[in-house]
Amino acid sequence: MRRLAANVLARHARLDVLVNNAGALYSTRQFSAAGIELGPVRK
Repeated sequence: MRRLAANVLARHARLDVLVNNAGALYSTRQFSAAGIELGPVRK
C-alpha cells in the first residue's frame, strides 16, 4: 500500500478515489441508505 501511494503521489497531484479489491467479482451488491456500497453479500 505504501509503495502504491508513493507511485500515485509521484505521478498525480491528487487522488479522489481509491478502489479496493478492484479484481473481485461478486454476484450481488448491497448498498446503504446513503448509497454507499457495503460489500459482498454473504449467504
